[in-house]
Amino acid sequence: MSDSHQQLVEKSEKEMIQLVKDIKRIGDGKSVKFGALFDDEEVQDFYEALIGTLKGARKKGYIDFPGHLLLKGQHDNVEIIIVENGKSLNLADTLPPPAPISPTHELAKSALAAASTKPQRSFLGVASTVLASSPKNSSPSTPVSKKKMPDLR
Repeated sequence: MSDSHQQLVEKSEKEMIQLVKDIKRIGDGKSVKFGALFDDEEVQDFYEALIGTLKGARKKGYIDFPGHLLLKGQHDNVEIIIVENGKSLNLADTLPPPAPISPTHELAKSALAAASTKPQRSFLGVASTVLASSPKNSSPSTPVSKKKMPDLR
C-alpha cells in the first residue's frame, strides 16, 4: 500500500472510532438519534463527510442503523446504534412495525398472479394477425366502405 493510501485508511479508522465516542457522548451511551448527532457542533467541525463515515462505520461493524441512507430532516429520529460483539443494541426497538396489508394490496397481488397464469401472445403473432386481416391484403374485388363525414359547418 502507498503511504497516502495508508494515511487515508488510518484517518478513516480514527473517524469511525471517534464516531463511536460521539454517539456515546451525545446519546445514552448505546445509541443516538441521527438528528442529534448531525446537529452537534463538535460533530459538524470534526467530520468532513458524516454520512460517509456512518456508512463506513456500519460496513466495518462499529454501528448499525435501519435503511440504506440517512438524510437530515427525513431521518432525524432514526437511532444509530453501537454494535457490540457483532450484535447491534436495541435494533429491534428502532425498526418500524410492518405496515398492515390492505385489501387493495391483496387484490393487486391476486390480479398479478392471475395475469401471470394467462398465456402470453407474442408481438409477431399479433402483427401477423393484423396484417392478414388488413384491407391491403384483401382481394381487390372487396370494396372498402367509405362513409362520408357530415358537414359540421
